[in-house]
Amino acid sequence: AVAAIVALRGLLQHLALTWPAAARVDEIAVPAWVAVPMPALVALSQAVIGAVFFSAAAATFIAGISGIERPWLRHGLAIATIFCASLDPTGSTQQIALMLISAALTAIVLWALARFVLADNPLAWPLAAFIAASASAAWSMLRNGRQDLVVQGIVVLFVAGVVIAWTAATRRETSSAISSGFEK
Repeated sequence: AVAAIVALRGLLQHLALTWPAAARVDEIAVPAWVAVPMPALVALSQAVIGAVFFSAAAATFIAGISGIERPWLRHGLAIATIFCASLDPTGSTQQIALMLISAALTAIVLWALARFVLADNPLAWPLAAFIAASASAAWSMLRNGRQDLVVQGIVVLFVAGVVIAWTAATRRETSSAISSGFEK
């Protein structure tokens, strides 16, 4: 799931470099991590809270559309919702085409991830949100030249790796306990 999001970001950056006049250029600013006393702790806390909020929003949306009987209508509504949420209302006239392409690609990739990768696994949703937010924050810190921010970025990646390893180990233990229970 995270690899697909990273690939999507890379594709969108490539499109922005291909058509620079249509790309949104953020203003030059100092990264927020420079002024934060413990950036790794803040980034991980924000990732946890973001994962909880994302999971709650996804669960609410899924519960809201679960009453629709036609699957194609549910999927279309999900894609349309992600598309509309991905639009940037501050874009200029020159940026509209690239913004629409970006929103459409984002909607299709996120829908495919939700439908085929995350699917019915309730732990996968907050875990994917946590890993994506942690990786984004770590990447922001690692791009900075200050050694303390690089170390903080490595700490965030390490904690994200520990969470992935813990989740995988817990899943294996649960799977073995379930399978050994069926063998008796």
